[in-house]
Amino acid sequence: MKSVLSALVLFLCATFVLSGQADQSIGDRFILSSSAAYLPHINPEINRTYKGTVLHQIFWDKKAMVSIHRSFYGGIRWLSIFTKGNSFVYNKEKEHYYIVGAFTEFDVLPQYQHRAYVRLAWNYGNYCLCGEEDPYKQDGLHYPSIAIGAEYYFTKQLAISVEGENLLTLPRSLKADNFVSYGIGLNYSISGAKK
Repeated sequence: MKSVLSALVLFLCATFVLSGQADQSIGDRFILSSSAAYLPHINPEINRTYKGTVLHQIFWDKKAMVSIHRSFYGGIRWLSIFTKGNSFVYNKEKEHYYIVGAFTEFDVLPQYQHRAYVRLAWNYGNYCLCGEEDPYKQDGLHYPSIAIGAEYYFTKQLAISVEGENLLTLPRSLKADNFVSYGIGLNYSISGAKK
């Protein structure tokens, strides 16, 4: 835990140091992003006996980010998770979870309009996928995360994005666990192209 926090702080400090040496000033590029994914969860042993025991999950991630440097971006995000059903017993219950956070992204291809990036984030929320059970609500969870993704600009300001993210759940009383999410989305660059 301490090593993860230390790495995030060190990365953020390096981001701000490098921003002073940039040929692109802070705020030259502002990007809004929205992506979604559908993840069904089927417990094969239960589903053989009880057909229709499926947990349907929809992840909807919204982000706003600003350029800090030609290669670095900082931003905020709101991830909404909608679930329906259960993979252990047949029911039609619906739930809604959230994960909010701050992140920094490193653009691996700063010389191109298209982006390939690595993102480090610290998030807070109530989505607990802890152990063998289906997810449940537990307030006060923290999620350090790392993601990789790519954006392809098909116009000067619109891009299609694809990404995968690994979030480590740090509950207060249970052992740490992780989960992976992915997303396909649309990004809008308000301030235009990279310089």
